[in-house]
Formats: sequence, structure tokens, C-alpha cells
Amino acid sequence: MYGFPLSGLLLNKRLLPYDFGNRPFRGNDRDANASFYHKKMENIENPPTNNRCIRSSKVRQQFLDIQAIRQDNDTGGPFQQSKVLYKKGKKVSHKIVSKSRLSENVFAADVEAPFVARARKPGQFVIISINNEYGERIPLTIADADPEKGTIRLIWQRVGKTTAELADLQVGDEIANVVGPLGKPTHVENFGTVVCVGGGIGIAPLLPIAKALRMAGNKIISILGARDKQLLILENEFARISDELIVTTDDGSYGQKGLVTEPLKQVCQRGPKPDRAFVIGPAVMMKACCEVTKEFNIPTEVSLNTIMVDGTGMCGGCRVEIDGQPKFVCVDGPEFDGHKVNFDLMIKRLNAYKNQEQSAYEQYKKHRCKIGLDKQGI
Repeated sequence: MYGFPLSGLLLNKRLLPYDFGNRPFRGNDRDANASFYHKKMENIENPPTNNRCIRSSKVRQQFLDIQAIRQDNDTGGPFQQSKVLYKKGKKVSHKIVSKSRLSENVFAADVEAPFVARARKPGQFVIISINNEYGERIPLTIADADPEKGTIRLIWQRVGKTTAELADLQVGDEIANVVGPLGKPTHVENFGTVVCVGGGIGIAPLLPIAKALRMAGNKIISILGARDKQLLILENEFARISDELIVTTDDGSYGQKGLVTEPLKQVCQRGPKPDRAFVIGPAVMMKACCEVTKEFNIPTEVSLNTIMVDGTGMCGGCRVEIDGQPKFVCVDGPEFDGHKVNFDLMIKRLNAYKNQEQSAYEQYKKHRCKIGLDKQGI
């Protein structure tokens, strides 16, 4: 999950989850989880069962989770700490404490989000909105976290208006709302030999998964791909955790020339073959990699980068087809069995708003020129 926004599609604010950091409390809202989900309901004790209100059993479970949180009397837990914090009139800051540029259009930032930093697990993501006005909400994978400092690391690619706005923020600026951690964590165990394949910006969400697999005792073979050397990211980080690292570029400017599917097939042909594969990248790349691993009967997990709005299964924007059944990436994923994903349908849905996204980005670039951001080399 690494930032494929849906320009212009908004929901009623009252139905959207958000971090309470920069918003006032109303009624019983203050007892809800400060870093997970918020639903403005008349009676939270009795979550509705009407299908118009609850899109899936996953969402209903989230209401039950909130109810359990309110009944938790352990003042030492993060939920109760958040209640004490807000009763003192304080708020959670989402200040950018550090920022770097990994390539021409790829950026990384450490952001203050203490509750998320404590709770996150590999494979999970957050949804952010830059300001409190009616604006776009985008999903970003948590690339890393420091629970002691209370920060999470976000890595994103500048592809549309909101990711461009995020790239223009500087150290000391604040992100209004950070919601998370969302999604199901990666299932991590000692599989044996695991091949991790990342393409483009998909390398970023693959890193925390590869780290966790390494800590679980797996042998890690990493394959990283990019269009050219300038677009390759996080090579050194993968080198530190991989038993074997293979790099490819489309133009041959660095590493092996070609696509990641070529070295992946070579690795699968070895004896013994890998026990598991994790693949994250553009949908077309993930589809091609799954075709390779399916040939060798290697279980393969993919992390899907669908359009997403609310992150709780209510909007349906992230719907995909898995083994012939509809699933929501935000609550059922983001990781699925790659051999069961209908990639053709997913790609079609991803392209539905490309024109609107590009149009919004072009308008924002004109605005940047007028206020001088383009002259700052951002």
C-alpha cells in the first residue's frame, strides 16, 4: 500500500476514521481508540447490523473492538493513556521530524505518530490527510517505526496532487491526520528460504516484511527492480538483511539488464527451490511474478496497491476479486495469495481515475510555480 489515491472522491467526514490529534471531542467520542478508528454513532454500545451501515463483518468487528477498548480499565495501556492525554487538553502532533529524497520523485519522512508506532506490525499501513479541510486521503505503508521516539517512516512516490503536496512539506510541518495501523499484518514464520521481489516504489513496503522474515530465521533472497539506476531505492537497507541480493534495471544502467521475472525464474529453478515468495510492485509486475512462481508451485503473497478512501471496508473503493470472491484490500488485506488475485480486473479499476489524477496534479504544478516551490528544488 503505497499511495495510489483517488482524486476528488470524498465521503461524509463523520463516517471517516481519523486520529483525534487535531480534532475536538464530541460526546462519547473521547473514549474511542485515539489511533485506530472513529465512527460517529448515536449508540456505540449497540453497533448496527443493517447492511447499509455495515459493509462487512470486518467493519462490525471494528465497532466491537471500540466497545472493548471503552471497557478496558487498565490505565497503563496505550488506549487509556490516550484518554488521559486528551483529558489534559493535549493533542497528538504529526510533525515531520526528518525528511529525505530517495530519488527524483520518491521521498521518505519520519512522522510523529506515537500510538501508531507502538502498535504497527509489518505489512500494515496508515491513511493520511494533509489538512483538516475536505481533501484527499491516501494510504501509505509504514516502512518502519521507532516506538521509543514515537515516529513512523513513510515512503511515497510523487504521482498525483496529494503526494505532491506531501512532498512539498518540510521538516517541522505537520500532517493533520494519520489513521492506523490499518490492514492485516503479514503472517511471519520460519518458512525456510524466502524470495522477496520488489519493483519500483513497491520496494519500500517490502522492506519491513523482509526484515521481519529475517528476524524469524528465514534465508532471504531479495530481487529489486527499477527502470534505471536513478530510480532504485533502499538497496543498502536490503543488502544488510539479505543473504543474496539481485538488482535489475530495465535499461541495464545498473545490475542485471531486464525485468525481475528473469532472476526470479532462475532462483525458482534452483534446488532446493524457495519455500515462499513475497512480491510487491506495480500490478503488472506482480501478475508476471505470480505466473512464474505458480509454474514452480511456490506459495506467493502479494500486497495490493488499490484505490482506497476510508480504509475500513465501508466505501468499497478497494474491492478486488480473490479466487472469484470480492474482498476489500483495507480490511481483508492488503496481502493476498497472488495465485488467486484477478489482476486484470484490478488493473482496470486502478486505471479508472488516471485522467482525473493527472489533471489534478497538473493544476497543482501550476500552483507550485506561482508560489515559488518549483524554485526550491523540491
